Amino acid sequence: PHIVQVYDTGEFDGLDFLVMEYVHGVNLRYEMNQQVTFSVRETLRIVGETLDGLASAHRAGVVHRDIKPANLLLDEAGEVHVSDFGLAFLLQGRNEVIEKEGAQSGTLRYMSPERLVHGVNTFSSDQYAFGVTLYELVAKSPPFPGLAPEELMERICREPVPPLKCSEPDLAAIINK
Repeated sequence: PHIVQVYDTGEFDGLDFLVMEYVHGVNLRYEMNQQVTFSVRETLRIVGETLDGLASAHRAGVVHRDIKPANLLLDEAGEVHVSDFGLAFLLQGRNEVIEKEGAQSGTLRYMSPERLVHGVNTFSSDQYAFGVTLYELVAKSPPFPGLAPEELMERICREPVPPLKCSEPDLAAIINK
């Protein structure tokens, strides 16, 4: 549930490809850029559906590695579809996959400290990335906005995420956790 379906994979002229389901709608990044404000109920539905999708992937041993608003599609009915598994790893019975030093791939703003420091990819890395996504959705700003890549890496690795403050303290408590 809540994952863009992959119908086929292959290779053409030395390039790998995926054939995936077409989801008619927009991504969450687009909605955020349009300054769409989601109610608490809508936000919790987005959370539940995204986590259902991630849980399914994780049960299958798949670590997404690039959870972010642009990779969460909302169809015309508003249902979430986790997309873009182009960087995914299959753990195959392991608890983590370690990338070569300096080879961390993904979107810096959503990468967990353990990925940035040690190249460690786990299911927790996806959960961290979704936490940052959710923070940004509610706060209308990322935890560490407007920083150069080196400074952003430093702050992610060395500082706690600033506590989210919003009009719904219970929702803020969940996101801050």
